[in-house]
Amino acid sequence: MTLRHIPAALGPIAVLLVGVMCDRGEVRAEDRARPCAALGDCRLDREPQVPVETHVGSWSAVAIAGSPGRSAMVEVSSGGDSNRIELPIEMVRINEMRIDPLRRRLVVSAMVGGDAHEIAIIDLNTRRVIDEFLALHPAISPNGRYVAYVRHYPQISEVWNGDYYLLYDTAGAPSAQRIVIDGGSEAGREIRFDERARPVDASGHRFHSFNFVWNERSSAVQFLDRSTTPEAPPRLVDVRIGANGGLAVSRSAIRFGTPQASPCVQADCRGHLIRVGGRTAFTETGDPRTHIRLDVAGPVAPGVP
Repeated sequence: MTLRHIPAALGPIAVLLVGVMCDRGEVRAEDRARPCAALGDCRLDREPQVPVETHVGSWSAVAIAGSPGRSAMVEVSSGGDSNRIELPIEMVRINEMRIDPLRRRLVVSAMVGGDAHEIAIIDLNTRRVIDEFLALHPAISPNGRYVAYVRHYPQISEVWNGDYYLLYDTAGAPSAQRIVIDGGSEAGREIRFDERARPVDASGHRFHSFNFVWNERSSAVQFLDRSTTPEAPPRLVDVRIGANGGLAVSRSAIRFGTPQASPCVQADCRGHLIRVGGRTAFTETGDPRTHIRLDVAGPVAPGVP
């Protein structure tokens, strides 16, 4: 058995048990901690389901909307065989799905309340949900193998003490992809700026972009981080994934190139990262037509804000 910890402020549900099926390494559905309990008021997003589907090779997956009291489903098809898979009850409106045909996994992301998303990992061999976890700003890699995200903080938890960045690999057994942060169990592994120092020094860092952005080969993901030190500028964090799964993480100073869409870009303005012509660019609105080039101005040493 593996313990899943919820912050002590949650009182009687401070510790929940997560059962582990050792043969597949999956988390049993009847024992999985329901992430909605960590949201505080369990507000579900009831907006209409927009069309979401994904197709890779012979595989396809189509989102089917949920309804009050009933979760969304995914219809998975391959070679003429079709199955409907029911998702966890919190997942009412799906906003992204990706198939990894090599590892036969389907990753589903759905909004469950506020800025929180729930991620469900589906084994395409058994057509079952084998893992689920809460995430902020999740980004699924183009090949469907990885999920980069910011650790979710329950609304009723203790005071925010900094952002943590994580990377989930669907190729691993779910039961092996759990780490403990601030006494709570999180999915995946932590993205660290400096292996010799405290991971990320979270108390002094916050997620500055509205999203993570992957390269086309799913071998690197980038995002903007900013120290809470007064007047510290945003930094570009680049995470490279090696063939053996190892991570090479660097943090760089950046300059905003032309055209200058707004003076706030140079100060405290947040925005979206996008890929334009094989490079990472910045846009305040999310509209690629108004993007601003990002130029790397050199590496930032560990410990420098």
